[in-house]
Amino acid sequence: MLFNKISSPGKLGDGLTLEAALRDARSATQRDARLCAIAALGEASAGDDRDGAERAGRLLRQLLGDDADSEIRQAAALACGELGDRRALELLRVIAGSDPSPAARQGAVIALGRLGDGRDAQIVAAALEDADADVRFQAVGAIAELATNAPAARDVAETALPARLADEDAEVRGSAAAAIGDLELGSAKDALVALLDDSERATRLEAAVALSRLDDPRGAAVLADNVGRRDVGLLAAEALYRRPHPDARDALLAA
Repeated sequence: MLFNKISSPGKLGDGLTLEAALRDARSATQRDARLCAIAALGEASAGDDRDGAERAGRLLRQLLGDDADSEIRQAAALACGELGDRRALELLRVIAGSDPSPAARQGAVIALGRLGDGRDAQIVAAALEDADADVRFQAVGAIAELATNAPAARDVAETALPARLADEDAEVRGSAAAAIGDLELGSAKDALVALLDDSERATRLEAAVALSRLDDPRGAAVLADNVGRRDVGLLAAEALYRRPHPDARDALLAA
């Protein structure tokens, strides 16, 4: 669910006032109404009402820890991340590692990526081993975000991310390749090269783009193979020319 921007003074997303959002998040009879209200509470910090943000955070933490509905816990975790409520960190750490619901674990992992620091990198790295592929996918993005904003997390990412290049889920493999390229983790070059023969075209492309970002020409042929495709052609062409080298030019001419 997307978090809407404040629509008018005194109102949160979907035109809800803070009081209405607090009420509906707690006690609306329909789940969708509760989810909308929780999402709105996530932007309570966008205004100048510090007391409102305090009240929103307090309720979100309560829902995060106590609500029986896993979708509500997930939404509360995401809203805590949007709100920037660091007081929720301890709850988020517990949920990321032990909540029985994959959806709730996903929400907690995403929020840790937004709110956490280098100390949370190990918790998010553990989520890279989660049994649920969607949790692993979100953990890749979260650990990349932590490594970008918290230098202490970079070493953890450099160790943990390359292992996901062999994940059984293609989207996780592709996401890990993209994160390695974004973070410029040069130690993973050979693992990325192995991914150029992946069974999924999109995963092969992510590996090739990552290699380009690492100034490695070995993905040039895969990039050239994608230049003519409407959906990813521009991405492939940009990667070929990001750091020009003879193999890239030859591959593009051959495409």
